[in-house]
Formats: sequence, structure tokens, C-alpha cells
Amino acid sequence: MKKTCFIFLICILIIGGCTKEKDKSAVQKPKEALNVLPPPPMPERIQASVKRWDGIVLKKICLVVKENFPQIKGELPMSIGKPVKTILTRMGIDIVPKGSPCDATLTIKLKGQTFKAKYHFGPIGVGECYSGGKVNGQILLTAKGYQTLAIPINGDDPVPEKVSENWFYKHQKPEDYNFRELWFEPLIDGLVALWGPQVLVCALDVTKSGATYWRNAPIYSRLMKIGPVDEVVNALIYALQDSNHTLKKYAANMFGEFAPNAKEGIPFLSQVLIEEVKGRLKKELKYWVNWDVAIALGKYGPAAKYAVPNLIKAYYIAKKEQNYLKGVDTHCADALEKITGKSSGWEDWWKRHKTRNKTE
Repeated sequence: MKKTCFIFLICILIIGGCTKEKDKSAVQKPKEALNVLPPPPMPERIQASVKRWDGIVLKKICLVVKENFPQIKGELPMSIGKPVKTILTRMGIDIVPKGSPCDATLTIKLKGQTFKAKYHFGPIGVGECYSGGKVNGQILLTAKGYQTLAIPINGDDPVPEKVSENWFYKHQKPEDYNFRELWFEPLIDGLVALWGPQVLVCALDVTKSGATYWRNAPIYSRLMKIGPVDEVVNALIYALQDSNHTLKKYAANMFGEFAPNAKEGIPFLSQVLIEEVKGRLKKELKYWVNWDVAIALGKYGPAAKYAVPNLIKAYYIAKKEQNYLKGVDTHCADALEKITGKSSGWEDWWKRHKTRNKTE
């Protein structure tokens, strides 16, 4: 009897082991080993030249920021100098320390004030809060042998007739008013007037407080009006290589908005997809960048067939690693269907349609 039970137990263990092995292999795998495409060579960066100075390229700039907000005591919630430094650095321009030699001096002067108004809130009675504001100033670019360039910065937010109670309680002091909403767009437009449209790409997500879509919406609308000109596409490609993952996200979104044009971005989107998947598996990166890249590739349709191997690879990795790559497989599958016209069998499709180093 004991012998029979022992034999029965061994059989159960063997069957259980086989079942476990079968479950483990249940995760789909590609029919063939698809090699991840090598990263494409980076295009030569378009130099940030000053249009009004016969296209001179400035490598080093002395930055002088003069801000005057008499009502605010202490440090400003967000200085104008921080986003300017970020933008110029992304354009390949060095901001040198004070007193160091430079090619030109960029001086930004800004003065602002906020206005208080009375409001009535029923049981609360009449109260005052800061509900309007105004800024004015100018951007000056100076260099020996060149005429000084001066561009105005003006922003006006008239006091409204009504405000919400939430606004009322959160704007009791002058420093509670958000001057950034007044000077940011005129500042960006002024820098674009000096250096061209690549400034807009470099202005995406310039600070942590600007990392939301609605803050970047004015920049998106300006980019859409300009369209995928060489300077913008080149800057977007470099943005995809940036260490700032929010900037990568916005660059991918912008390529999606430009589709089916700006096909130069397809190989770089494809490469970023794989890099982000691998980085997420190492718990180094955030997976949502993959979503935006895959969605952007899908918007190109058949023109993005260069990205098919990387999308397939990312799909199977994400399918297996849902804890780290939740939703990535769905977006990759959607992109693959839009590119190949098929909901499955992508490896076979690639065998029939692959063309080495072609994006269309």
C-alpha cells in the first residue's frame, strides 16, 4: 500500500512539473529571432544662428537677468533665468560664468506687478485678493561689431469681475500670483525671433512646474503652425536623446502630430522604444514614454515599417513583463496593426516586406 502511494505521489509530481513548464512557455514568443535594429547615426546638429546677424553662430553667452517685482519679498517662485538657461543649453549654447569671455551678452529685463481687487462671496462677505497682473521688459542681445537687438516682453492679465473661492483663498499675497503665465510666452517668442523655431522644441518642459500638457500647449500650437521644418525636426531628434524623459515624451508626441511628415524621426523613435523598454526592465526609466513612442509610430502607418522589428520585440517583452511594462504591449500591437495592416503574424509580414535601412 505504501509503495502504491509513493508511486502515485511521484506521478503527481511529474505531471505537476510538466504542467508548470507548459504554463511557463505559454507566453508568446516570436516565430524567429528578430534582431533589434542598430541605432541610426545622429544627424549633424543644426547650429543655433542669429538670423538678424547674418546667421552668426554663438557658442558662449553671458546671461544677465534683471527682474524687478517690488511687491514680492524674498526669492521669486520661479526666476526667468532658469528656463532661459535650459533652453540655450539644449540648443548647444554654453552659459559662461560672470566675468568669463563670451561671444555675446544676452540681457533680459523684466518688471512686474499684480493688482488687488474686492470680491463678494455671500456669507464670507467682501474680501480682497490678487487677481490680475502685468509684466513688461525686453530681451537685449549685444556683441562687439553688431547692432544691438532689442525685443519687447509684454504680458497683461486684467482683473476679472469674478473669481472662484478657491482662487480667492490662494491669492492673498502678491507672491501667490503666477507671473510665469504672463512672461513665459512673450519670452519664448522673443528667443524664437533671435534663434529660430528650434527654440520651441528646447522650451518643452523647461521646469518641473511646466511638465503638464496645458503649460506646453502654447508651444505645441506654435510648432504646429510652423510645421516640420528642418530646424524643428532636427531639434526633436535631439530631444529624443535627452536625459529628461518628459522632454522625450513631448518630442514623441510632436512627431506623432507631424505624421505622416517628418519621417526622419521614425528610426529614432524606434530606437528610443527599445532603449526605454530595456531601461524600464532595469527599473531605471518610466514606461509611459514607451506609450507615446509607440502611438507616434502608429500614426505614420506603413511609412514606419522600419520600426516593425523593434515594435515586435517590445511587444513580446511587454507581454511577458506586465509588472514593469503595463499597457506597452497594447500600444505596440496597435502600432503594428496600423503599419502592417495585420493584427498578428507580424514576423511573417516583416519577412516579406523588410528592406534594409529603409523607412518607407
